Amino acid sequence: MIDLGPMTQQFLLGGAVISAIMTLVWLARLRGKGRRAWVMAGSFLVLGGLCLLAWSGSSPGWIIAGGVLLAALLALDILMRAAEAAK
Repeated sequence: MIDLGPMTQQFLLGGAVISAIMTLVWLARLRGKGRRAWVMAGSFLVLGGLCLLAWSGSSPGWIIAGGVLLAALLALDILMRAAEAAK
Protein backbone atom coordinates (compact mmCIF):
# COMPACT_ATOMS: atom_id res chain seq x y z
CA MET A 1 0.00 0.00 0.00
CA ILE A 2 1.29 3.42 -0.92
CA ASP A 3 1.55 5.85 1.97
CA LEU A 4 -0.65 8.79 1.00
CA GLY A 5 -0.26 12.05 2.84
CA PRO A 6 -3.25 13.56 4.65
CA MET A 7 -3.79 16.19 1.93
CA THR A 8 -3.95 13.49 -0.76
CA GLN A 9 -6.42 11.47 1.28
CA GLN A 10 -8.63 14.52 1.78
CA PHE A 11 -8.43 15.33 -1.94
CA LEU A 12 -9.49 11.80 -2.89
CA LEU A 13 -12.37 11.74 -0.41
CA GLY A 14 -13.49 15.19 -1.57
CA GLY A 15 -13.38 13.99 -5.16
CA ALA A 16 -15.55 11.01 -4.24
CA VAL A 17 -18.11 13.25 -2.51
CA ILE A 18 -18.24 15.71 -5.41
CA SER A 19 -18.61 12.81 -7.84
CA ALA A 20 -21.54 11.45 -5.82
CA ILE A 21 -23.21 14.87 -5.88
CA MET A 22 -22.67 15.20 -9.64
CA THR A 23 -24.10 11.70 -10.15
CA LEU A 24 -27.29 12.85 -8.44
CA VAL A 25 -27.34 16.08 -10.50
CA TRP A 26 -27.11 14.16 -13.77
CA LEU A 27 -29.78 11.70 -12.64
CA ALA A 28 -32.03 14.67 -11.92
CA ARG A 29 -31.52 15.81 -15.53
CA LEU A 30 -32.83 12.54 -17.02
CA ARG A 31 -35.90 14.04 -18.64
CA GLY A 32 -34.03 16.75 -20.49
CA LYS A 33 -30.87 14.90 -21.46
CA GLY A 34 -32.10 11.31 -21.89
CA ARG A 35 -29.43 8.68 -22.43
CA ARG A 36 -26.60 11.20 -22.08
CA ALA A 37 -27.64 11.75 -18.47
CA TRP A 38 -27.22 8.03 -17.77
CA VAL A 39 -23.78 8.02 -19.38
CA MET A 40 -22.62 11.09 -17.46
CA ALA A 41 -24.07 9.81 -14.17
CA GLY A 42 -22.21 6.55 -14.76
CA SER A 43 -19.03 8.47 -15.54
CA PHE A 44 -19.20 10.40 -12.29
CA LEU A 45 -19.99 7.20 -10.40
CA VAL A 46 -16.91 5.51 -11.85
CA LEU A 47 -14.79 8.60 -11.12
CA GLY A 48 -15.93 8.55 -7.49
CA GLY A 49 -15.16 4.85 -7.34
CA LEU A 50 -11.69 5.51 -8.69
CA CYS A 51 -11.11 8.10 -5.98
CA LEU A 52 -12.19 5.61 -3.33
CA LEU A 53 -10.05 2.84 -4.85
CA ALA A 54 -7.00 5.09 -4.81
CA TRP A 55 -7.79 6.25 -1.27
CA SER A 56 -8.11 2.68 0.02
CA GLY A 57 -4.90 1.58 -1.69
CA SER A 58 -6.48 -1.01 -3.97
CA SER A 59 -4.47 -2.96 -6.46
CA PRO A 60 -3.41 -1.10 -9.59
CA GLY A 61 -5.35 -3.54 -11.75
CA TRP A 62 -8.68 -2.33 -10.37
CA ILE A 63 -7.67 1.29 -10.80
CA ILE A 64 -6.59 0.69 -14.40
CA ALA A 65 -9.84 -1.16 -15.16
CA GLY A 66 -11.83 1.73 -13.72
CA GLY A 67 -9.81 4.20 -15.77
CA VAL A 68 -10.51 2.25 -18.95
CA LEU A 69 -14.22 2.16 -18.11
CA LEU A 70 -14.21 5.90 -17.42
CA ALA A 71 -12.46 6.60 -20.73
CA ALA A 72 -15.01 4.46 -22.58
CA LEU A 73 -17.93 6.29 -20.95
CA LEU A 74 -16.47 9.70 -21.75
CA ALA A 75 -15.82 8.65 -25.36
CA LEU A 76 -19.43 7.49 -25.57
CA ASP A 77 -20.57 10.88 -24.27
CA ILE A 78 -18.53 12.65 -26.94
CA LEU A 79 -20.05 10.45 -29.65
CA MET A 80 -23.57 11.05 -28.33
CA ARG A 81 -22.96 14.80 -28.22
CA ALA A 82 -21.66 14.74 -31.81
CA ALA A 83 -24.72 12.78 -32.92
CA GLU A 84 -27.00 15.36 -31.28
CA ALA A 85 -25.15 18.20 -33.00
CA ALA A 86 -25.46 16.47 -36.38
CA LYS A 87 -29.26 16.38 -36.17
